[in-house]
Amino acid sequence: MDVLAYLKENYETIELLHAWRFNGIVDVYKSKPTIFVLPENKYYRFSNDEEFADIAINFLEFYPPRPAFKKLPSGRMAYQEFKHHQRMDNKKTKRHTMSAKPAYNGPRLTDNSIMPYGKHQGEKMGNIPPEYLIWCFENNKCSPAVAFYVSDNLDNLKKEIANNKKGIR
Repeated sequence: MDVLAYLKENYETIELLHAWRFNGIVDVYKSKPTIFVLPENKYYRFSNDEEFADIAINFLEFYPPRPAFKKLPSGRMAYQEFKHHQRMDNKKTKRHTMSAKPAYNGPRLTDNSIMPYGKHQGEKMGNIPPEYLIWCFENNKCSPAVAFYVSDNLDNLKKEIANNKKGIR
């Protein structure tokens, strides 16, 4: 089975100069046995086609598709967006933030759940500064479980930030 042909048939594909982007979340490089997963900002290397197929399809099924980045008249994606792995509203530095609620079917985090990683690892989710959680969410630096927690509580987190600025507890 030709894995790339299968991916091109079954997922939204954008061809870049040196890679393909599937569903706006997984980049597959043409010359190297490597994929890049945008929501995790991580590279994964594979040694054979079966391993590559498993890794790529697992990520494509796990993360919801992202809207395609803007295309140039040639049909290719803008280089700056590919380079930064983020949608850019203009060619300067303003970047689009994640606004859609992520799809997630795993265990739900609550205020009493423990933060699984990062600067505040081991603390209860309710005790983590809301600025940090929103920053992680907007910059795609959080796991699906944390992203779902933040998207569920986004209004409350923003109110808490506003109250902190006013000195209200």
